Amino acid sequence: MTLLTENIHKLTRAHLATDPNDGKLKRFDSLLAQLAAACRSTLGAPGGASGGASVPLNMRAVQLERDIREAALNGHYEMRGFEYRGTLVDLLQSFATAEGIWETFLEHATMDWCDQITALLTPEKPRWKPSLECPACGQRFHGEENEPCLGLKYWDEDEKVAPQEQWHMLCAGCGAEWTGKEIVWLLKSLDTREIGGQVQV
Repeated sequence: MTLLTENIHKLTRAHLATDPNDGKLKRFDSLLAQLAAACRSTLGAPGGASGGASVPLNMRAVQLERDIREAALNGHYEMRGFEYRGTLVDLLQSFATAEGIWETFLEHATMDWCDQITALLTPEKPRWKPSLECPACGQRFHGEENEPCLGLKYWDEDEKVAPQEQWHMLCAGCGAEWTGKEIVWLLKSLDTREIGGQVQV
């Protein structure tokens, strides 16, 4: 099985994969089937309407499905010179016979789609956002939603407190970044609270 056919298999057919919750190998529906299910759910969708009935759609999932479909249709037209009529699953499976430069291009495209769907289905734990001024730009909040600028990731892949050298802080206002021991110094200088039992001030 080539990388391209492996990606297409994950996208269009049930397959074995490691369950992120318990690390065990389990059988999962195709990524496209999981994405379609996510489209019909508000589970994991950011925000939500206040008052009244909520829209039973995850718009991020809907947009991702549209983006994949559009890119696949454009790729088919560029590669074969005519418009494709059929399901997205059949279209992607038809890419398995691509060769040469198109095989390389589609390897990257299908890997991208696998990664984007997986990221949407299993979103990363949100960063801790202290309400503190960024020492680089002086902003405390940014954007239309007035979100805190500073965001700290201090956990590992198992969502446990990571060693301090693996920490990462980002200012969403100006893009400044700090890592490792820089963050410990920064948080102490900002007179912040204890994080995960590791930052003492």
